[in-house]
Amino acid sequence: GGERVMKKPGSQHRRAVHFQRMRGLTRHLRAIASLDVGAAAAALRDGLHAGVSERARETALSTPAVRAGAHAMWKLPPRALWEDLARRFRAVARVVADADDAALACAEALSGQTAHSYFVPFALVSVAAVARVRTSLHQLAVDVVASYNALRPLLSDGAMPPPGLGESWWDDAKAPESLKCEWVSVAGA
Repeated sequence: GGERVMKKPGSQHRRAVHFQRMRGLTRHLRAIASLDVGAAAAALRDGLHAGVSERARETALSTPAVRAGAHAMWKLPPRALWEDLARRFRAVARVVADADDAALACAEALSGQTAHSYFVPFALVSVAAVARVRTSLHQLAVDVVASYNALRPLLSDGAMPPPGLGESWWDDAKAPESLKCEWVSVAGA
């Protein structure tokens, strides 16, 4: 006889704390991906590149305001494209903050697995992967904050609001004027 291999059910590890934390981090990463900021940015870019039709151009040029030297607001893409991108930036910023907490919890749970000799390779590789994900999340946070802060003034006080919208064109009155990143030390690290 040879050695007997005992098989345990595949679900046994799914109940483990480290597995649950990894699953939580995956949920956050999927939420970030589902917000698809890239698609919103591409739609706005395409709207800016498309310009306006000849008919719209002639109509705008014939208005007294444009003839008097008013800002060429009529060249801008629809308001919804601007608002959609700004909302997605804010949502991503919130999810990234939550994902960072999930990544820390995941790394902490995985570090506990190093006490079990048979889990050391898995735990070390997983902690390294979580660290890389966390670094990417930090860069994403910085990029989202910088992009939102560049976009928000264009939306708020008349620099580039799309035409004919009146005072209530920014529906979300609670939209922050700017976002900021704050880095804090991790307790117990």
